[in-house]
Amino acid sequence: MTMHLKRVLPPDFPALQRFYKQAGYKGKASTRDENWVLVDDNEVICAAARIVLQANERILRGVWVTADVQHQGIGSALLRQLSDGGHLAQCYTFPYQHLVSFYQRAGFAEVAATPHLMPLLQRYNRDGQKVALMRYMGS
Repeated sequence: MTMHLKRVLPPDFPALQRFYKQAGYKGKASTRDENWVLVDDNEVICAAARIVLQANERILRGVWVTADVQHQGIGSALLRQLSDGGHLAQCYTFPYQHLVSFYQRAGFAEVAATPHLMPLLQRYNRDGQKVALMRYMGS
């Protein structure tokens, strides 16, 4: 199966929202964000990533993969294509602790929280989510 990266524009937000709901993600597609998907030859979404501007930084909010193709390298392929296109430059992410090695393989490294990102990190961890702070360093 061949997959390609596609930026999701407003006319395709309903399809992305359906994908998010299916993946259990409660976020919403917004024109303020960069919404990216990996689609197959039939333009079916297999994976999605959302990059938001928060605390004056670009933050990769997450990567979601369709349940029936998880653990097949689809999430890694999405991050690789985003990297190849320069879309992860200057990007942070707050992965759950069990996903740190996944993001490390994609070129992210754990970093100390900057003063403007510290409140976000503290909020996530205070809510019991146990996340790390990582920044894209290149693959």
